[in-house]
Amino acid sequence: MIIHIYAKVSTSINKEQGAWWEVDLGAVKTINQIIIYNRTDCCEDRLSNYQVTISTKTTNTYQEKFSSEPHPKAVINLGKYGKKGRYVKIQLLDDNYLSLAEVEVMGPDKGDEDAFFVQIGDEVSLKEKNNLVIAGGYIRVSDSNSQCDINSEGAIRYNTLNKIIEFCDAIAWNPINATPDCDWVCQLGLANSAGGLYHSCALKTDSTVECWGDNSHKQTKVPKRLIAKQIALGGYHTCALRANNTVKCWGLNINKQTEVSKRLIAKQIASGGYHSCALRKANNTVECWGLNGSEQTDVPKGLVAKQIALGVFHTCALRTDNTVKCWGLNGNKQTDVPKGLVAKQIALGEFHSCALKTDNTVECWGKSSGHIAVPSGLIAKQL
Repeated sequence: MIIHIYAKVSTSINKEQGAWWEVDLGAVKTINQIIIYNRTDCCEDRLSNYQVTISTKTTNTYQEKFSSEPHPKAVINLGKYGKKGRYVKIQLLDDNYLSLAEVEVMGPDKGDEDAFFVQIGDEVSLKEKNNLVIAGGYIRVSDSNSQCDINSEGAIRYNTLNKIIEFCDAIAWNPINATPDCDWVCQLGLANSAGGLYHSCALKTDSTVECWGDNSHKQTKVPKRLIAKQIALGGYHTCALRANNTVKCWGLNINKQTEVSKRLIAKQIASGGYHSCALRKANNTVECWGLNGSEQTDVPKGLVAKQIALGVFHTCALRTDNTVKCWGLNGNKQTDVPKGLVAKQIALGEFHSCALKTDNTVECWGKSSGHIAVPSGLIAKQL
C-alpha cells in the first residue's frame, strides 16, 4: 500500500524570507517519492528557489535545493529503499510567497516495510525479482528467474536486461484453476481505453487521461492534474481510479453518478449507463452509486468479489470463489446466472452478460439477438 499525504488546497502564506510548509506523517516512515504540484492558475515562478527536507525533527535524513519551478510538478525519487522521516518540509530560499497546489508523499504502509520501491526503467537483479506486486511499484524480495512474475495482485514484466518495462494489476484470475501468462494478466487487469455511449477515453502511458467525443455533459473534460491507473465510462459520465486508489467521476450527475464517497479507497471501478461501482481495496466488498431504478446499486449483503462489471441497468460481480452474482434489471434474464458457472472474468452489455470460464470457454446469457450466441469452439483469454 502507498501512503498519500495531500495539501488539499493551494497554500499561500504571507510574503517573507524562508516561507515554509510542512506535513507530519505521525511517525517515522520510509519515504520513497515526493511529488510537488505547482499552481497552474498563476504565480508559477514563486516556487523557483526552494528546499525540500525530510527529518525526524532532530535529524535531517534528506535535504536538497531546487532552482527551477515545477511545470506542473516536480518528482523527487528517493531510491529503492527510500529515506526515513516523520516530517516533510518545503521551504523557500528567498523572500516571497509560498504557493503550492498539492503535495504527494509516498512510502510503504505498515506490514510492507521490507518492500522496496521500483519504477519502469529500473534494473532489477535476479535476487530482487519478485512474485508479489504491491500497489504503485512496491515489490517484495524473493528469488525468481522469469521475465514476468505473476500473482493474484498483478504482474511485473522485465526485458532481457532485467529492466522493468510494465506493471499490471490483475483483477480476476484464479491461481488454482488457471495459469495465465503475462500478456493475459496485463490485458485483463486495468484497461487502457474505454468507451461510453457517445464518448471515449484513453489512459495514456504517462498515466494521464485523454477523452474525446460528445461533451454535452462535460464527460470528456478531464480534471486537471488527474493521474490515474484505470478508467471507466458510463453513458454520459466518466470515472477514474486515481494512483492513490481514490475515485474521481465527472459528467452527467442527474442520478448522482459522479458523487463518490470521499472515504472510498478502491482497487477496481466500473461504470454502467447511469451508475458506477467500485471494488474496495481493503476487503473486496462492493460499493455502488447513481441510478437505482432497477436496484442495480443495491449490492447483495455479504458479497465479496474480485471483479465487477456493469450493464446499462444491471450489475454483476465475480465472487472470490469464482462464482458470479448479478442484480438489477432482469427483463431479458440478464441477471439469471447459469447454474454451476465458474468463471475467471465477466463482461456486460446493455441487456446481456458474459463470462470467461476457467476452461477459457465463454458463456453468455440475457437478451437473445445474436449477443449470447457464442461461436462454436471458441477458446478465449479475455472478454
